[in-house]
Amino acid sequence: MKLLEIALSSVVIVAIIEMTIQNKKNSLHYVTNERNEWRRAMKRITVKIYDSDSSHIGSVLTELKVNLNSYGRHDTYAEDKALNLYKDEHIWKEIDYIEKNCIKYKDENLLKVHREKLIYYLSLLLKFDWERSKKEVYPAKAAFISVICYCLSVCLIIIGKYDITNLFEKLSEIKMVVELLLIPYIILWYPYIKDLIVLLRTKHWYNEIHVSIKLWIAGVIIYGIIWAMLKGNLLEYLLFFVAAFALIIYAFSKRKLYIDYSGSIIDML
Repeated sequence: MKLLEIALSSVVIVAIIEMTIQNKKNSLHYVTNERNEWRRAMKRITVKIYDSDSSHIGSVLTELKVNLNSYGRHDTYAEDKALNLYKDEHIWKEIDYIEKNCIKYKDENLLKVHREKLIYYLSLLLKFDWERSKKEVYPAKAAFISVICYCLSVCLIIIGKYDITNLFEKLSEIKMVVELLLIPYIILWYPYIKDLIVLLRTKHWYNEIHVSIKLWIAGVIIYGIIWAMLKGNLLEYLLFFVAAFALIIYAFSKRKLYIDYSGSIIDML
């Protein structure tokens, strides 16, 4: 009866995982198509900006505004170094300058300079969005690899420590071991979760990698201590290390993308 319950539970869990993965794929497919349309629209607008003079660029800038992050628009703007680049504040500030100086006074020479600057910002934004969309496929892969390797590691530890024919007699003890092994693994998820939950991000959250590294090291060490206490073999720990590595490498890859984008803009400000 217990074996039947476990089998049925496994089927339900697999079905839930498959449904979750499929929903994620459908959602990602929809978002990817929308962003492709957005990039095409932004490219058309960029070409129009290049071809526009002070008499015609106003309508093009209006078209651009509806394709930007509206949270970056303000009545007055901070100094360049204080701008939030991920709310497009630098682009909004440039639009504001063009409207108040180039269009108002019909200054074609000034418009040429700031038009090129705006086009450069837009090209960086398009590149950033394209690279970010490619990396958005990775979180699901990283999570899948990590969970599989972690589960294999725990299962091998349990099988190696306990007699497989008497597992049901040791369920309470096995539960305690699994919970102990789960604690360091949860710690490893910090950088992954922080990246996915926008509310946890600070303005320069991608520069706070030192926190993620410290927690990652702590998680790996704690798991190693528990593994040693349980007298596990090397394969079990290697599997856990792969699970941990899949999560931290994702954090590093996203950090480089954001730093490259912000660095390119700051060089132009």
